[in-house]
Amino acid sequence: MSQLPGAPGSTTYVQASPSNGLGVAGFITSLVGIVTCGLLCPIGLILSFIAIFRRPRGFAVAGLVIGIVGTLIPVVIFLIWGAAVLAMFGFAAAVGPALQTYGNISTAESRIHDAYAQHMSLPTDDDGDTLIDDLNDQWSHPLRYHRLGPTRYEIRSAGPDGSFDTPDDIIKTFNGSDAPSQ
Repeated sequence: MSQLPGAPGSTTYVQASPSNGLGVAGFITSLVGIVTCGLLCPIGLILSFIAIFRRPRGFAVAGLVIGIVGTLIPVVIFLIWGAAVLAMFGFAAAVGPALQTYGNISTAESRIHDAYAQHMSLPTDDDGDTLIDDLNDQWSHPLRYHRLGPTRYEIRSAGPDGSFDTPDDIIKTFNGSDAPSQ
């Protein structure tokens, strides 16, 4: 006579399914890493990578994927911010000299407008150059004044090459509407 499984007096053995503790640990660490802005993701990635060679692989694969994503996101953000910061420094280095030159051109403009207000006409080229002879551009080249008409003039920087009337000159032209009212 045989006994039925589960009958009184019979013993039933259930084999536990195999587990991969390292895979579970890698999965949990990667998951917590996502919550901590990727801080623990590299650790979860390493644990999951080691656990991927053991069976069962489910949690190890999930931990590996989460660990990769969680590790890459902060790296990409860091690279983008780093590139942005470097670009800002490069922009500042490129634009800085022009900004200083424009500041000195504005000072020259004020002096020319003051002379216009006193004499009711724009100064000649020589007189205008005398008014601004102490103002230089960023490259230590003097600014140049040129009268273009009764109420029009320009102030010019020679630019980095130090030669006037070349493509790198910085020029600001002032029209009649820029001149002070009489």
